[in-house]
Amino acid sequence: LPFYFAFGADETRVMAANFLFNLMIVVIAIIGEIVVGVLVALTGLIGPAAGATVKSLASLALNL
Repeated sequence: LPFYFAFGADETRVMAANFLFNLMIVVIAIIGEIVVGVLVALTGLIGPAAGATVKSLASLALNL
């Protein structure tokens, strides 16, 4: 093998780590939005005022 093939491994590891980190952030954001949606739905069943309060707090938390 040519000598320069050995020098690409570090860049590949950094690129893979960056890709996996970004994927992890996206998955955490999606799961967080699902959890907040379920929380808003459950508090909306308790009462409209509680649902509206949690909905506004959840939208604030998700948009920070």
